[in-house]
Order: sequence, then C-alpha cells, then structure tokens
Amino acid sequence: MAALKPIFDQYGYDVENVRVHIGGGMENITNGLLTSRTFRDMVYLDGAAWQGMMNPDDQLFSLAHEITHSAQWSEAGYTTFAARYVDEQYMFHGVRGVQYDLPQSLLNMSLGSFDLRNPNYTYDEIADRVAYAASPNSTIPQKKGLSAYGF
Repeated sequence: MAALKPIFDQYGYDVENVRVHIGGGMENITNGLLTSRTFRDMVYLDGAAWQGMMNPDDQLFSLAHEITHSAQWSEAGYTTFAARYVDEQYMFHGVRGVQYDLPQSLLNMSLGSFDLRNPNYTYDEIADRVAYAASPNSTIPQKKGLSAYGF
C-alpha cells in the first residue's frame, strides 16, 4: 500500500482506508487474469490468481486498478458509482474488454490532472490508466484504442 500512497494522495484519497481480502470466494479466473471486485473500501482479490502472479508489478497493477475504484466510490458516492459502473458493464456487454482500452487522450494526461470520474472515459479505463502509472513494469498487456465512448 505504501507504494500506492503517493499516487492516491494526488486525488485526496487515503489508501489506508482500503481493506484487501485475498481469497474468500473470489476464486474464479477469467481468461487467465485476476478476477477481483471492489465494494467501497473493500477490495476482494482472487487468491489463486494472486498467488500465481510471480511478477510483483502485476500484483501492484491489479491492486492499483481496484483501489482506483475505491477512490471513485468515495468521490461519487454509492448510488452514483454503482449506477454508472453497472451501466458501463451493460453497455459494453458482449464487447469484452472494450471498457479497458486506453485511449491516447487519457494516456497523454499526467496523473493527478484528470478527474477519477471523468465522464469521457469508463471507470475501468481510468482505473487502468492509474494502474499503469503505479506499475509501469507490469506484464499485463496494455490495450490502446479509442475510449469506449469514442474519444
């Protein structure tokens, strides 16, 4: 968590509020990637996938992605976050992963200069942008493209 503190301090979010649970029913792996969920300040990580990540940079990436969702929850509030996130998942259902593509416009923004709830990007695009900044040596492939919203 200490490695992520400077990043989230830029957004006024205290990572010390986050509680990470490894295992506990999150044992499903999809396409070989970590399956995880965030609910407010609680991050639930797939234990088997987490333990299988030999690269600590990949673990940091996954943690940063999920903590970004915690920060988004904190800023937006429960109802607003949940409604938008579910809407984004529904909107792109069947187009697996498009909500994770990193648009060049978002990549060009320096960390701390954009709102974690920027309506031009999906919550997952923003979370991946923060995660790649937190863990630039991650081996998790970076997909680039237009924003899911066309920006």
